[in-house]
Amino acid sequence: MSLLIAKNGMSHTVGENLIIPAAKEIMQTLIPSTSHDVTSCIPLSNDTVSRRMDEKSKNVESKICSMLKSQKFALQLDGATIRDNEAVLLAYVRFFDVEAKRVSEEMLFMKSLTIDTKGSTIFHAVEDYLNGTTFCFLMLSLVACATDGAASMTGKYPPSSLPT
Repeated sequence: MSLLIAKNGMSHTVGENLIIPAAKEIMQTLIPSTSHDVTSCIPLSNDTVSRRMDEKSKNVESKICSMLKSQKFALQLDGATIRDNEAVLLAYVRFFDVEAKRVSEEMLFMKSLTIDTKGSTIFHAVEDYLNGTTFCFLMLSLVACATDGAASMTGKYPPSSLPT
């Protein structure tokens, strides 16, 4: 259920606010005597769903990083602004997935940019992640880095107006 809630992008409380009451109604209609016993055993509280989503994301991150240990990869960076003008940095990796025998693209991380969105701040956020204690091998495997050409990522002047 937690996976379905996550895949549909629903609020974590949908389990306890909608799914459990609906399951109780269904069970009371089908098997009136045991409906409460069965539905009270389904763990769909907000905390449980949130914890399971966090565990799954850590598992995905560690799986991607273990694949990247043994091969070269490219990094795609993109900045975004979310609620209250909070800036975040999204980093995607592109690599050859040996098991699937194809090029794969996965989101590697998302970090809040607390200071500003200057190129140096973005570089340090990426460097901190790639050189972190858990994933220190990643910086050595990075072969290319791409951005969308936004001014904060390219510098003061857009590439077409640089002096020659």
